[in-house]
Amino acid sequence: MLPIALIPLSDRTVDIFGKPVRDPDLIVGSLYSALAIAAVFGLTRIDSLPTAHVSTSGNTVHRADPSDAECHLDVNGEARDTSPATSHLPASLREHQDELGRGGSTIPRHRSPTAERGAGPHGLFNRMGAVTQLWSRRPVVLLLAPIQVAFGVSAALLGYQVTGKMVKESFGSHALVVGSLLSALVSLSAAILQPVSRYLSPRLGKPPIMLAGLLAFVGLATLVHFSPAQLAAPAGLVVLPFYLLQGVGRACYEGTNKALYADIFGANDSPAAFSNIVLANGLASSAAYFAFPKLSKQEMATVALVCSLIAVGGYLVAEVVHRTQNFRGGGRE
Repeated sequence: MLPIALIPLSDRTVDIFGKPVRDPDLIVGSLYSALAIAAVFGLTRIDSLPTAHVSTSGNTVHRADPSDAECHLDVNGEARDTSPATSHLPASLREHQDELGRGGSTIPRHRSPTAERGAGPHGLFNRMGAVTQLWSRRPVVLLLAPIQVAFGVSAALLGYQVTGKMVKESFGSHALVVGSLLSALVSLSAAILQPVSRYLSPRLGKPPIMLAGLLAFVGLATLVHFSPAQLAAPAGLVVLPFYLLQGVGRACYEGTNKALYADIFGANDSPAAFSNIVLANGLASSAAYFAFPKLSKQEMATVALVCSLIAVGGYLVAEVVHRTQNFRGGGRE
């Protein structure tokens, strides 16, 4: 609905770095950037995201352990105090103190360090610290980052060059409707391929599916690079491979890619790892939407192609590193 709402602004432009940019493109790019930044900060507010703090000596970095929480649920679903202040007491006395606490006792209860650090504005920076500290603690996250970059850049290439220019020049007054339908084809094809990837993943493993998705991004960039500015007839059929390739890549990104993160980083590091997905994808796609108006079609396609090839190499190295760690007993489940 957003492209339709922006139709009245389609003829208005603004100069950015000496090149005209259509107002609708600027609005969409700015909105996408704002949503990406908001998503990054939103993910850092996930309660299970481990916080990080520096010791008073300034030399050691510790991660908060979820087990230091003030209380846990027992088998009956009732809160049970497990704080260090009462963990040394006999079970009968701990139960008695729990009863007093539920009855409004004035006996102070221990407040966990995690709860203290998670509250207030400092909690946000601690959680952001957990995201960035993953780069040094688990460098494999940096090897996987190009996958998220490739997806973001490929989506920008499809939206700006294919839908915004090639489809517009080939379909004329019908470009808006055709572009909207083709964009929906990306989501549709990705949704159809999700059950297929879930079926094949346990049988073939994740590497073939990941490589298929990444090679789809390579194919999209190559196709854009060598395609004419105006699609050959019949344009309705010639344009389909662009969107189908993006659909294959998106199916990999939304499904196998995120399952790979869960496998590699485990329960403790997954929240920070998933925040890195949003961070890399959001920054890459935002940068591409603002940079592409300054580039030619071949330059845009080259940028997307290089990002996709780096993603293939980074993924292969990440797989080798992860399998080597597991073989040596250093893998984290």
